[in-house]
Amino acid sequence: MSADDAEITIDEKFSNLIAQGDLATMMSFPDLPARVQARDDEGWTPLHWAALYGHADCAGFLIAHGAPVDAQSHRGETPLMIAAESRQKSAFAVLLAAGAREDLTRENGDTAASILREQKADDFLSVLRDALAERSSVLQKAVSVLPSPTVRKRLN
Repeated sequence: MSADDAEITIDEKFSNLIAQGDLATMMSFPDLPARVQARDDEGWTPLHWAALYGHADCAGFLIAHGAPVDAQSHRGETPLMIAAESRQKSAFAVLLAAGAREDLTRENGDTAASILREQKADDFLSVLRDALAERSSVLQKAVSVLPSPTVRKRLN
């Protein structure tokens, strides 16, 4: 049997759907929870592949179904780094909106921001800055809603 005749695995079939951006077929894929968590030989998850190909809708679907947004490959690569390196702005934005951490490093010390600075991708850096500012703003709003410790003691 030649390599061309070899049976394709279910994880490879799922990865092919992601590469094609075939969200409709992904949605009806059997054993979806296992597929979303699967890793290939390099430690990549389906979310890494969605980031590489820039399929933001597939990335959002995977995240909504439990894909670990900050999954690191054997080399420490996250989907956010992959989206940055492959210049996939819509997938990059989806990952940031889902809370992807920009401070994680791969084995050579790169972060998503350092990858973007090296590529002189100012438009992506702007998206990153805006997302981080939004996160900070949301955290500040949540803290400001809490009553002061003195008021909380009186309420008890």
